[in-house]
Amino acid sequence: MRFVRAGVCPIGARNRVGQEGRDNRGFLCLCSCVRTGRAWGVEHMREAIRTRTCAPERSGLAATFPSQLAVHSPPPLPRGFLALVRTIIDTLPEYVAILDPGMRIVAVNTAWRNLARMAATGCEADNAYMGRSYLEMCREAGYANSDARVMGDGLVALYEGRISRLEHEYMLDVGGDLRHHLMNAQRLAISPEYCVVSHADVTDRRRRETERDRFCQLLFKAEGDERRRIARELHDDTAQQLAVMQLSLLTLEGPRSVRARRTYSEIEAGLIALQQKVRTLSFVLHPPELGCDGIAAALKLFTTGFARRTGLRIDFTADPDCRTNSDVIDLALYRMTQEALSNVVRHAGAASASVHLGGGAGQIVLEVQDNGIGIDEAACAPHACCTGVGLRGMRERIEALAGRFEIRRLARGTLVHASLPIRRPRDADGPIRLTPG
Repeated sequence: MRFVRAGVCPIGARNRVGQEGRDNRGFLCLCSCVRTGRAWGVEHMREAIRTRTCAPERSGLAATFPSQLAVHSPPPLPRGFLALVRTIIDTLPEYVAILDPGMRIVAVNTAWRNLARMAATGCEADNAYMGRSYLEMCREAGYANSDARVMGDGLVALYEGRISRLEHEYMLDVGGDLRHHLMNAQRLAISPEYCVVSHADVTDRRRRETERDRFCQLLFKAEGDERRRIARELHDDTAQQLAVMQLSLLTLEGPRSVRARRTYSEIEAGLIALQQKVRTLSFVLHPPELGCDGIAAALKLFTTGFARRTGLRIDFTADPDCRTNSDVIDLALYRMTQEALSNVVRHAGAASASVHLGGGAGQIVLEVQDNGIGIDEAACAPHACCTGVGLRGMRERIEALAGRFEIRRLARGTLVHASLPIRRPRDADGPIRLTPG
């Protein structure tokens, strides 16, 4: 179980908020390397608690703790283990800290200390917030930033055992440079009374993802433009030429042999069928409903028309607020639905199918399920060589947008599942600004 929320998170910052001018010093977060350093610093914690000379500075909202967070002595750890782990953690670029059973900071690594010297002043700059209540710091910073409140609630849930891991992404403005950071918190497996917290700068990764998204958007835009051009050509030129040919055929009516009448009927039927295929292809290449009222409305119109044309019963459902705010994602979901339902009609032998569009937790999910004979198990593998062009195209389109694509054979029928990450508008309070004290 994870507690996840994307947004903005204050870190080691000093914010003046409210009429009282309360000094909110922010807090140092965490990320990655939890597994590597899960037992680091417990021996150091005990020493810090015994020898601490700088009393925690308290301002703003006082911290409160659930009764089960009461401080008690943790079980002993193997001798020599802590020294080894401490050496490993101290070489990491991530900012790492250890919280005691009362959520007080009792051990930090060098990277954390360096950041504290930039963000704090006085005693806290020297001891890197050692002895401070992490929960109190979150709540103080929460006056100015909603993510700090979320972080505080998440830590309480972690200590109470309601979640096993806390993960949070936020933006940090360091001297005018806007950086993406990823925070993680987890209980120590070897001593669950303690918690390891860290944060890492993931700006380069986010920039690469942004570049990938931009190139995918350009690719899909070019594909969409070409589809629209072909659709116009089919409608304005090819369809018209077929109509002229059908009219010309009418001039041949009159007395003729049985063989000539049969040939005439075959040509006329072929022209009518070809006109229908051209109209259908033009519609599929550039569906008029896509982009009007969002992807949910577009899929509703498409499934209704598809069911009418094919005779397949289709049950379409959509969760509230399924907008993606992305034409590229909408097109990917639309094309997947087209291909999946076409496969149902051609191969599944199904009487009915369902299409569900859902959202939540920063992603949108599309599922197409039928009650047919079921897909071959070998075709469900991600890189199966026996899949057709349609299945490969669906997978490539979804994965190109950092999504997850899956095909499952059910007891009766097949399930095609796709999930795509979507970006929500950022919180109004914006990124925290970290400047030297």
